[in-house]
Amino acid sequence: MFRDLAGKYDWILPLLQYDSCTSLLTALNDEVVSPALKKRRELAVEKAKELPTRYVLEHIGGRGSRNAV
Repeated sequence: MFRDLAGKYDWILPLLQYDSCTSLLTALNDEVVSPALKKRRELAVEKAKELPTRYVLEHIGGRGSRNAV
């Protein structure tokens, strides 16, 4: 399942393997929380970018309204 998700979505972080609850809790902030928050910031920056836009009138030499379709 994770192999399919990782190949499809760029927001899937690498799997983290652990041998005990103690080792997971010790590494939780550095290995889970921090990378997830970093990825969240990266995705927010990408989402805020303006979409590239083309205007048909620039290609046919006309002038007029620039309505997005």
